[in-house]
Amino acid sequence: TLQMDEAVAKLRKQNIYISVSETAPADEKKSEIIIKAVNAGGADFELPLTDEAGHAIESTGRAWILEANGENTENMPQPSHICESEINIKGSLALKAKTFTVVRF
Repeated sequence: TLQMDEAVAKLRKQNIYISVSETAPADEKKSEIIIKAVNAGGADFELPLTDEAGHAIESTGRAWILEANGENTENMPQPSHICESEINIKGSLALKAKTFTVVRF
């Protein structure tokens, strides 16, 4: 299980918004963690990931990153770009500036 409750308020002050959930195990399979994170700030951010005991989480998973391509003159967002990839988690999750990221591991 991933522990994030205490950090959420601190992260919001840095324009980082997160939601963490865990899937229910089906047919005795291991449950999965799903992290949804928005980095509304102008700089990249490393989100630390630890378990209940404070140990760094190491895992492999999939990430979907939604990036805006900028704004036009009427302040309407331009079409966005979605990137899907396999990732290796080693104690933190890299969040690019101005992105919405979904990670499942």
